Amino acid sequence: MNTMARGGRRLTDDAKSKSLLQGGAPVGGKRLVKGNDRSQLSFSFQYFKQIPYFQLGEQDNKWFVSLLDRLQDLSGKNSSLMADATAKKAYRLHPVVWNQPKIPIKKEDLNWIPKDYLDSEEIEFQQFEITKSMGRVVGFFNETNEIFHVVLLDPKHNICPTESTGYRVDKTRECLTDYEELLHQLKEGKSIGQKHIDFARRMVWLDEELIGVFQKYGIEEWAERLENMLVRECLDEE
Repeated sequence: MNTMARGGRRLTDDAKSKSLLQGGAPVGGKRLVKGNDRSQLSFSFQYFKQIPYFQLGEQDNKWFVSLLDRLQDLSGKNSSLMADATAKKAYRLHPVVWNQPKIPIKKEDLNWIPKDYLDSEEIEFQQFEITKSMGRVVGFFNETNEIFHVVLLDPKHNICPTESTGYRVDKTRECLTDYEELLHQLKEGKSIGQKHIDFARRMVWLDEELIGVFQKYGIEEWAERLENMLVRECLDEE
């Protein structure tokens, strides 16, 4: 269906959808969303990574919900947050102190971040609190303070060791997906539990390379079984 845009230009359905995504108002009605409202803070996980001392394998559902609650809260804030001293204090938003005693990371360790950001004198790495007991989010604002790039999640408060705890830092364990956990079990030569077997049966339809992984690590019996399952599935579809 075709509709008329402002100024008489005819819009196709695709163009109409694009117009709405860019913040345009639908025909005959008010705007449903604000579109790309740059006055509000948003978050990017483009540069997020788990590294030693900043891993999530021990965190429960409550921790992740608390993280999402904090991000939702801040997402409604104005992008001028950096200039609001009261808000910065409330969220414990302040720069990372790279020469903090016993801090287990150096700025140059963040080598997956583009050098234009990492070496910039104008961009300062910041941290803010999830809750007092659940750690911090570490990252940096873009040039206009409209986007906060999350780089590390710090459930153990390791980015800011304190004198009150003797500058202690705590080790963490990587949080793995089911697929990564299965590969880890295979590489370590550990027995595969029913959980991994069930997952492999589901995953093989999506990723034929999984068969090769089983073969590579000497699990010929499982590789043959999974391959036969895949063949049967293909025949059933035909």
